[in-house]
Amino acid sequence: MFSVVKISYFYTMKQTHSNNFDILRFLAAIVVLYSHVYSFAKVQDPLFRLTNSIGFGELGVAIFFVISGYLITMSWQRNNNILVFLINRTLRIFPALIIVVLFAIFLVGPLFSELSIKEYFVNKQTFSYFSNISLFKLQNYLPGVFIEGNTTHKINAPLWTLFFEFVMYLLVLFFGLVGLFHSFKKYSIVLLVIGALWYFHSDIPNDLFFLKIHVGNFISFFIYFFMGSLLYVFRDSIPLKSRYLII
Repeated sequence: MFSVVKISYFYTMKQTHSNNFDILRFLAAIVVLYSHVYSFAKVQDPLFRLTNSIGFGELGVAIFFVISGYLITMSWQRNNNILVFLINRTLRIFPALIIVVLFAIFLVGPLFSELSIKEYFVNKQTFSYFSNISLFKLQNYLPGVFIEGNTTHKINAPLWTLFFEFVMYLLVLFFGLVGLFHSFKKYSIVLLVIGALWYFHSDIPNDLFFLKIHVGNFISFFIYFFMGSLLYVFRDSIPLKSRYLII
């Protein structure tokens, strides 16, 4: 009896998690890595050269944010307990982030720094790298690591997107608390906001900051994330047909 229940449980779990999000994330990660090859080679991204607006790196990040918008909105809709939502969102970001930061400081740094082990660990910049865990104070470099000529390369460039990811989580919480997700008409306002932001996005100065937040980046991530959110909210109205795949 126990074996039957156990098999049934794992079969159900397998069925529940049978979707294409993992492969989409994998492809997005490959696209981002591919874009960094051109960055290191100091050659213009071929997709940006073709579109003059978006490169492979931004495309990969956009895919991540659209998927995240879909899944996080689904998470709130399934359980709108504030404490549970915040705990789940914290666990989604910080445990892995802490491991990545520790990995960079105690393994990547000592292995690749041009400084001696002693010089590396007495350098203030080594342990100020822990500030990345806060999401708010980003440090891209470790002393003596990945230096090529007069150029110091970033340790983990994509970390800067995590701040915006977490801000989007908080916006989902806010939209949920004010009841936007319970009314298609109300949530259509979000679609209008996205359309307006998309239209005026190119006119925003690249050096514009508000509360130390880069406005252009915030708007880009808002558009991507909440397009994913809209896909979930209006999922019953979106036909799942193969001919729409290319679109």
